[in-house]
Amino acid sequence: MTGRLLLICALVLAGSSVAAAERDATSVDEIVARHIEARGGAEKLRALETVVYSNGLYSEADYTGSGNAFMAFKRPYHRVVGNPVAPGGYMEGWDESAWEWLADPGIVVRTVGAASAASRHGAHLAGPFLDYRAKGTRIELGDPEEIDGRPAYHLIVTLRDGFQKEYFIDQESFLVTAERMTAPFHAFGDPVTSETRVGDYREAASVLFPHSFVETVIATGEPLTQMQWGKVEANRELPTSWFSPPVFERTSLQAFLEALYGERADRSAVMWSYTDFRRARPEIDTREGIETIGYQMLKMGDFDAAIALLEANARDYPDSSTSAFGLGRAYETADQRARARRQYERALELDPGNGRAERALASLVADLGQPGNPLSFLEPFIGSWKMDPESDFVKSDPSRADFVAFRFEWADPQRKILRFYEGIPDGDLDTRILEKLVTFNPRTEEVVALGYQLHNDFLYESTFQPQSDGFIRDYKVTYPPEQQFRNEQDRERGWIHYRDRCTLESPDRLHCVTEQMRDEEWQPWGDPDGYAVVRR
Repeated sequence: MTGRLLLICALVLAGSSVAAAERDATSVDEIVARHIEARGGAEKLRALETVVYSNGLYSEADYTGSGNAFMAFKRPYHRVVGNPVAPGGYMEGWDESAWEWLADPGIVVRTVGAASAASRHGAHLAGPFLDYRAKGTRIELGDPEEIDGRPAYHLIVTLRDGFQKEYFIDQESFLVTAERMTAPFHAFGDPVTSETRVGDYREAASVLFPHSFVETVIATGEPLTQMQWGKVEANRELPTSWFSPPVFERTSLQAFLEALYGERADRSAVMWSYTDFRRARPEIDTREGIETIGYQMLKMGDFDAAIALLEANARDYPDSSTSAFGLGRAYETADQRARARRQYERALELDPGNGRAERALASLVADLGQPGNPLSFLEPFIGSWKMDPESDFVKSDPSRADFVAFRFEWADPQRKILRFYEGIPDGDLDTRILEKLVTFNPRTEEVVALGYQLHNDFLYESTFQPQSDGFIRDYKVTYPPEQQFRNEQDRERGWIHYRDRCTLESPDRLHCVTEQMRDEEWQPWGDPDGYAVVRR
């Protein structure tokens, strides 16, 4: 009886869901139909062959454009940002795939990832609502809200690649008055949820087009971007060539830079090509071009090749502040923030007037020191540290050159948990100490870690404490019963108490002294002068 009742209830609920979905679909379609009609009607929208926006004034933060912004669309899906007749320093477009043209150094790149997505999402000249099902778009009805004191319908639009954007349609005019979305701001920013107020509708070819867009961050109300178009024209004759990258004869440097970009998924290929070109053409200054192409690689998510390339660039141009800044940005993008900080500082040492490095460093330091993160003092040590190659430990046995003394890495995006490893002989994982998860214990207010050594069942209990330019690691090692202890006290306890006092001597060199608790006091263990480790 119970099973039958559950089946009936399930069928009723399913029927209710279907009915609700049908009502929503009807309601959504009614809103969409009235919006299309308010703009000029489906027939007029389908008759649009081209749309040109011009005389646009764009602004964000402390930047304001010249008032000559330009954007054009052509059926079926072509789009260009930047005037092909009078190109400035940058253009981008969509001609079946996304592209960007950079006037300096004069290269064309085909983009993927977030850059490509941003381009394709805005490639339909009639907007997202006309024939939306045929485009693979889904639209759901959200809760109504007020925009500038006026009630608005809330439509949640999901494109066929999963990208979602919310539109608010005025319940009286049936025109879009606001849009909301979550997306990164610029190439490397965290996703930002923003609202854009839309207005200043004017007619072109009997269709209404908005001319004003004012975007703010929802969480803070902070202004983000603003665009005011001067004019919108419809159905101009536009050559299809406008929507593809400019055609020009490339110099050897431009051809080389585009070739590097094409190889970006293969770090070895990139570095081989870079080395060959530098050796064959030592008279060509590659610095600015490499900084640009490395940035483009980072945008595409090819961190390994970008970092290797920008490291080589910084070595080849050691007096360049911009090369140091570019490498710092690469490290920060790859979440190597301690290394990023060192490069930003180096950029400012080389050029105290480097504003981008100054802003990047200030932002990074503020993030590192944000309250509520008790692990932030370990940030400078993120990465792998190997024994100093000049140490007796390595000189006595060169096979130890790749011995990793310890490694720190973040275990979560919020930087609340660290992974800590130590004693990793290269290629010999049997003697590796299993990772220790370093966390903050709010009860004891200590930064603690726990781990085992694989080959002999040692238990390690550690705490980390900050000290000037370094850290102290206090750890107890509990041994199995058969372990031979050096003194009676350790034998009775079954564990030995150590601590490491580690201090940064330079950004890439750390000096550590190990001590053991014996007879109720700390005494040197091993070399009383300690040992040095360097970044791997």
